[in-house]
Amino acid sequence: MAALEMTYIIIQAARGEPSHFNTTTTLAAAAYSLMAFGAVTLVVVCGWLGALILFHPRSAALTPYTLAVGLGLVLTLLLSILTGVAAFEWISPISMLHRELIFGIGLGWIAVLGVFLFDLFILRNGWCGHLCPLGAFYALVGKLAQVRVRFDAPTCTHCGECARVCPEPQVLNLREAAAAGMIASGECSNCGRCITICPEDTLHFDMRHRIDVAQHTGNLESHQRRAA
Repeated sequence: MAALEMTYIIIQAARGEPSHFNTTTTLAAAAYSLMAFGAVTLVVVCGWLGALILFHPRSAALTPYTLAVGLGLVLTLLLSILTGVAAFEWISPISMLHRELIFGIGLGWIAVLGVFLFDLFILRNGWCGHLCPLGAFYALVGKLAQVRVRFDAPTCTHCGECARVCPEPQVLNLREAAAAGMIASGECSNCGRCITICPEDTLHFDMRHRIDVAQHTGNLESHQRRAA
């Protein structure tokens, strides 16, 4: 969505026409309305998910990380309402970069360079994987994703090749994957690198409901064998 918005803004700038608040033609008005709807939807969903986390019946057992995510999402909603600007756009390197491309080089390039150096020398995937509020939002949405990486525990030799190529190796908790039958973490982006590199064909894409059914059937059969 961000890539499409950036492409549209660049095209409009090249034509010498504004992309925002442009209602000169039906197409321009529709494009601007679509961008506005996407921004409002994202901000509202952020706030709703944050409130859901903080006021969940199990909220007393919240970890510091989950608490920080919930507060961050709620603050995103409140700041956006108070300022009239999507709050995450203030610190998004993507937004900074496309503002620089459209309006001219400024201090935004320093922020982009800072993110690059932070990822290069301090923490791999540090911004996208650990600091970006939009990444936290995607991680929460990812928990509901229907396409998942299926994990066939009996064929896994624990060679570690998947963890070596995964951009978010913390999602590859093989004990949890064996229990769920899949990589269930919302931080998994379904990039498929682990599937390509796995020498045992232990990992492959499948639908969540198929994995759940297979896992339930396997657990039931295992219970019946123990009972016999």
